[in-house]
Amino acid sequence: MRKLTSGVTFVLLGLTVVMTFLGAVGSICVSWFPEQYDFPMLVPYKPVYQTATIFTFVAGGLGLAGLVGVWRRKPWAVKALWAALVLGLLTAGTKMAFSARLRGSTAPTNMRFYLTLVTLLAWWAWGQPLRARADDHAAERDQAPPVGPATLAVLELAAGLVVLTTRWWAGPTHLIRGVNWVDVLAPHLALAGVALLAAGLWHTARGRSAQVPLGEPAWGRAPLSVTYESRPRSYR
Repeated sequence: MRKLTSGVTFVLLGLTVVMTFLGAVGSICVSWFPEQYDFPMLVPYKPVYQTATIFTFVAGGLGLAGLVGVWRRKPWAVKALWAALVLGLLTAGTKMAFSARLRGSTAPTNMRFYLTLVTLLAWWAWGQPLRARADDHAAERDQAPPVGPATLAVLELAAGLVVLTTRWWAGPTHLIRGVNWVDVLAPHLALAGVALLAAGLWHTARGRSAQVPLGEPAWGRAPLSVTYESRPRSYR
């Protein structure tokens, strides 16, 4: 059970990082050029949106570093993930509050807010095994369940699908004068999505190493040692 909940938490963390970066990139237009995208009501609040967007990038960077750090058993990774989740909630909540009042809608930032909230609760309730793997002083460090290539594959496949379908789930809020402005990023989203799917398929093919402990590559394991029982010889 701990292995399952740890895997679910790890996948949620990864998807939250992806959504955080997507939210940061998607907010650049209204944060710096709202008058060009039919959002004149946001012009007086550009400093608020710009600050929130910058810190959204910071949250995404902290989340990515923390995720890699947990995988590699780095003690600082736990604090980085806590900071990323809290900062992500604050930036998303700020944008939602202003957007609801100024333009009457919180989409698509509300998706990132609720995903981050769920991930924060999962990290708090189920994340102890992952936190223990990254803590040199945790008593249960070596007993924490592994998160291997199978979990990575699920995360990469899910993240790839999220990125590739951005045009459809984010398009309605980016449709201006009949133009879907998500298409501006179509080549970049396609490249990132395909790369994530390819990585997920590659890790799926490595099913034989699904039990490799967190942070321990399959090719880095020591060979099995063979011991021979020493018995006294009898001479006749």
